[in-house]
Amino acid sequence: MQYARDRGYPAPAVYEAGEGYLVMDRLEGRTMLASGIKRPDRLPMFGRMLASLHEQLHVIEAPAGVPDASLPGSRLLHRDLHPLNVLITATGPIVIDWSNAARGDPAYDVADTWVLFATAEVPGGRLDKALGAVGRRIFLRSFLGHVDRASARAAIPAAVDHRLHDPNMTEGEKARMKRLAAWAVGS
Repeated sequence: MQYARDRGYPAPAVYEAGEGYLVMDRLEGRTMLASGIKRPDRLPMFGRMLASLHEQLHVIEAPAGVPDASLPGSRLLHRDLHPLNVLITATGPIVIDWSNAARGDPAYDVADTWVLFATAEVPGGRLDKALGAVGRRIFLRSFLGHVDRASARAAIPAAVDHRLHDPNMTEGEKARMKRLAAWAVGS
């Protein structure tokens, strides 16, 4: 986080880090997802904002020592940059949860966001799921309209392969990820 912040990226300041602990900025704000639920009229703006956060991050060379993503490259990747990991604060968006940071091709990071947002479970009843599906389409259309969609699509299989090993993914999410990967390669 501090490495990215030192290069002008909106990440929390880290004051001290050690074995099993981290002292950093206390942030006040809602996640981008919560903000979008509260103000659905802002979903297109949030899609553009998330695309911009990817663009800003991907100009940063990865530091030594971060693991490699499955698509080789030299750029700093977040590998979990989605609306739950962006806090909307009084000073602007701040990207949190850097535990999956890696080095690689920016298309992988964009594809990972696409995969997560397109396949995540929408909690709640039938109405919540229907409204969530509409909101997801609006947000995703805006996000994908401001990134290199063709490169991201080509990177979807690599992002899906990584996510299929994530124990936090449900079987339903994994099934949707596999369908998205098959679509991405044209089968």
